[in-house]
Amino acid sequence: MKWPISRRDFLKQSAGYGLAFATGSFISCATAPQGRLKDDTILNGMQIIDAHAHPNRFYHKATGRETNDRSSTINQMFKLSMEASVFSAVGSRVALSKSRIPGSDHELTLRQLRYLETLAGNGRIKVVLNWSELPQFIDANNPPGAIIAIEGGDVLQGDIKKIDEFYRLGVRMITLLHRTNNELGDCMTDRSKHYGLTLTGKKVVERMQELGMIVDAAHASSATLSDIAEISSAPIIDSHTNFHIHTSGRLRGPQDISQIVKTGGIVCTWPLSYRGRETFKHWANEILMLKIIFGINHVGLGTDGCGGLPTKIRGYRDIRDLTKLADAMQLEGLSREDIAAFMGSNFSRVFKECVG
Repeated sequence: MKWPISRRDFLKQSAGYGLAFATGSFISCATAPQGRLKDDTILNGMQIIDAHAHPNRFYHKATGRETNDRSSTINQMFKLSMEASVFSAVGSRVALSKSRIPGSDHELTLRQLRYLETLAGNGRIKVVLNWSELPQFIDANNPPGAIIAIEGGDVLQGDIKKIDEFYRLGVRMITLLHRTNNELGDCMTDRSKHYGLTLTGKKVVERMQELGMIVDAAHASSATLSDIAEISSAPIIDSHTNFHIHTSGRLRGPQDISQIVKTGGIVCTWPLSYRGRETFKHWANEILMLKIIFGINHVGLGTDGCGGLPTKIRGYRDIRDLTKLADAMQLEGLSREDIAAFMGSNFSRVFKECVG
């Protein structure tokens, strides 16, 4: 991979920008326009793809996990003209409940996939199996595209053959880790161990990429992420995170992000809010930083809509408010081409390279 800047400058800039963002004092390094540039048509003609969401809370239909989150729905996709979204089934419900939920993660995940089949059968969505099937526009006769994914490799139960089963069922992306360590490796928020990707995990990555599936490293610990990147033969992604000076909790530091970038992959940012990251301006600044340090081709959108984010960017209700983010990006000096890359074309490229 050709680095957009020298290693020395990368280390210097990532530390400086990360510290500035973490303290809320980041000042755009581009010459940002002054004043209000609100343009409700700015997203017109752009292909918008959400790299991680649970639209219509479809996983609730099968798992019984209720949430009041309504931040991603099929109707909202129509109103925004969002051509496609990843529809991520939850593959770790039983594991997360420590078996208090009856059944198996395999069974619960199959229920979620059957529900998506029903939505497709009713013409609400179009299941996307390869890059050529990504919708270029949506209307009453052309529903939004659904890229089927599973969040949590727990569902595999260490059985490589289950990857082939899910591929036949239309799954084109798997988030290997969720909120607990599993047979594949360690996650970011479970401190019981951090040994990296297991032997089974390596076999899973290899088989997924042989078949043509995207490996999603979201939730993976730094050690696990590094191991995934080391053996990867295709771009990998983190489908929902954000940038920070240090990797902490669910936030990715520059060293973690560089592991994803070296595979040609993308880091997708979300509307999570916390101190110092509370407004659309902060979110747009973060995207600008990632562009400066890593290049805009390695940044994308992953809202985790209906995933129950505890706090969201001020003024962000649901995916229709991505127009406000586009407006803020324009105000920070990001070009229309930059916005289009972030909103969907970067993910489209990765999808084409990985899935075909």
